[in-house]
Amino acid sequence: MNSDKPYSVVVSRPAQKDIRSLDQIMRNRVVRVLRQLASEPRPHACRKLVTAENLL
Repeated sequence: MNSDKPYSVVVSRPAQKDIRSLDQIMRNRVVRVLRQLASEPRPHACRKLVTAENLL
């Protein structure tokens, strides 16, 4: 983990609302992962997201 320079994770208002609507167990999992991303933004085995136009 890169604890020297942690990143910031910004969650949009609509995403915050969606997270709040989750049951407590799932909400805790999402929050935990978001916090982990602030320390390690590219965890092992992560994959780059692509748009549909990049798939062809």
